Amino acid sequence: MKNLFYPLSLLIGVLLVLFLQYSFQPYFFYIEQSQLFLWDSAYFLGHLSLPGGFSGWLSESVIQYYSYPFVGALCTGLWVTATALLAGNLLKRISGTSLMAMMGWIPALSLLLVAIDFNYLQAGNVAFLLCLLAASLYVRIPTFSYRLLAGILLLPLLAWWGSSVYMLFAVMAFLYEILLPQSSKQRLSSVSLLVVAALLATCFYQSCMVDTWGKAISPSSYYISKLIPGKIIYASWVSLLLLVGLAGLVSRKEGMMTGKRRTIAWVVELAFVLAFAYMGLMKFADKKSMRFMELDYYSRTGQWEKIEQACQGKLTNYLYMSILSRALAEEGKLIDELFQYDIRSERALAISWNSTENVSVLLSDLYFTCGNTALAQRMAFEGDVSAHGAHNVRMIQRLVQTNLVFGAYPIAEKYIALLEKSPIYKKWATPYRRFLNNDKLVEEDPLLGEKRALLFTPGDSNEVFISGGDFVQAVAEPLLANPDKARTAFEYLAGFYLLSRDMSSFISFVNQFKETSLLSPMPRAVQEGILIAYEGNPEKWKEYQLDDNIKSQFEEFRKQVLSNRNNQGLPGLLHRSFGNTYWYYLMFK
Repeated sequence: MKNLFYPLSLLIGVLLVLFLQYSFQPYFFYIEQSQLFLWDSAYFLGHLSLPGGFSGWLSESVIQYYSYPFVGALCTGLWVTATALLAGNLLKRISGTSLMAMMGWIPALSLLLVAIDFNYLQAGNVAFLLCLLAASLYVRIPTFSYRLLAGILLLPLLAWWGSSVYMLFAVMAFLYEILLPQSSKQRLSSVSLLVVAALLATCFYQSCMVDTWGKAISPSSYYISKLIPGKIIYASWVSLLLLVGLAGLVSRKEGMMTGKRRTIAWVVELAFVLAFAYMGLMKFADKKSMRFMELDYYSRTGQWEKIEQACQGKLTNYLYMSILSRALAEEGKLIDELFQYDIRSERALAISWNSTENVSVLLSDLYFTCGNTALAQRMAFEGDVSAHGAHNVRMIQRLVQTNLVFGAYPIAEKYIALLEKSPIYKKWATPYRRFLNNDKLVEEDPLLGEKRALLFTPGDSNEVFISGGDFVQAVAEPLLANPDKARTAFEYLAGFYLLSRDMSSFISFVNQFKETSLLSPMPRAVQEGILIAYEGNPEKWKEYQLDDNIKSQFEEFRKQVLSNRNNQGLPGLLHRSFGNTYWYYLMFK
């Protein structure tokens, strides 16, 4: 029972991988999409020319494989375990006892709690590992003068490869030196480590490599610019420094625990680490974001039925509702089944654009589904520009598709060539080359041909709407261009008017397409809306050839509402029989 650090660490690592796979798989799929990795010398040299660029390149080279199931959880579990092992061995060497090694899991798990934040750059994980490797090398050099020289040389290397993590190394090395039993002159000389670190920080800030002092000397440099990280981002650095200080103090003590006390200490440490991991992940994991990422993955991969299953019951977020609405639209049943779900307002169809990556991606998907290729392309640009990494994979794919639809073949070829530099997405991109300069093949393709059929003809005087500010105008364009093939756009607009309770616009819209195939047969929700719109004038119902069963249900609904108007439990009373009708939505949502 002398040293249980390695077997216990293996156990924790396995449990961690299983937990991450079960609880965080959507997160791994999601972050992979936001940084297109290119196997290209220019891409590598571009990273290497920036402070911390090597850490960024190395993390992205691994994250690209998160597109495969299990890989994200496995890789994350491995780097957390590797971090714990390096930190534990460092603490063991400083303290002289293996009991301190188990505490290496604290900074490792603290780093994991930050890493599950989408706005945190995974380069910080690699940089932390580099710092631990440098520290492990540093403490193994027995001679003070050689050790100090090595530390001074390692600082700029860490700054170049790992960005601000050099400051963590400098403080840690200085702390190690002042806790060693050595001369005052040597301790004073170790201040040179902090001086060199201060000079590097000044160089970073004065050369505008960073825009704040905080990013020059703290882990905030690994957080998305313009966003303020939570205090948890400092936990890994602070805990490591405190543990190094504690290890230095322990090394001065004689007669460490033996026998049963040592075994009990191992058990207590293991329980503490497991409790810290579980409680931390439960506290800092954003469950709402995780659900959105899950729905986004299903949307990206076309798993529409899984979206419907996941959206059963109460919905509390318009992002969820927008993804659900698109799933129904892709299956051709948006207007038929819209009111079978917990939809709250017209914002369920399309939330307002806010210049963020996730909303831009969502709106690009939506407008591509509706048939407004111009606006889908514009939102793809916005989503790609705001991506965490060099590109958003999904939006580059969208730019390939939209440019092929428009016949902009040289531009489409540029994006295809970009994706072909990716080891993962080359297989997706290369088959699209067959469409280049081949209008016939594009028009025959089930997806691209359908979108091209919804474009305005060159001689049309209408201006293509690409501003993204008016949902009605944006979705109306495919209907104006080719109403016979714009079924999805029609359902979105009909649903919008119903959800917004704009009955005058709804009736005008229905009358405009009453004689077309778009209303043959007439969807149930449309009939329910007509009944409400002309509730005071039932004679008008005859103009629309409404289903007698639906009219009878409406009469029953109205009868129950009038007879229970003072009953506070009326919504629950009517939900079983009428909860999936437009009438129920109109009165109670």
